[in-house]
Amino acid sequence: MRATNYRGEFVGVPAGIEGGNWLYDQVRNELVYVPNLKRYLVTDPNEPTAAHLRFRLEVHKSSKYAYTGVALRPVTAFRWDPIQ
Repeated sequence: MRATNYRGEFVGVPAGIEGGNWLYDQVRNELVYVPNLKRYLVTDPNEPTAAHLRFRLEVHKSSKYAYTGVALRPVTAFRWDPIQ
């Protein structure tokens, strides 16, 4: 089932994607989340895409044909910190 806040696949990240939405960046092969609430969000200010949180899906395999799980790993560092 497709999530209602998934906007689809794009070449890069288009301008104007509203907060609270996900998309897939085909250029970097990453899942991108555009945060809705940024009040306590801390990202690297030197990162050109600091307004987006980027993730990669890792597939864990135990052999050529056996899968043991998947993990969604952040590509860039971020944290939610209410005490800044």
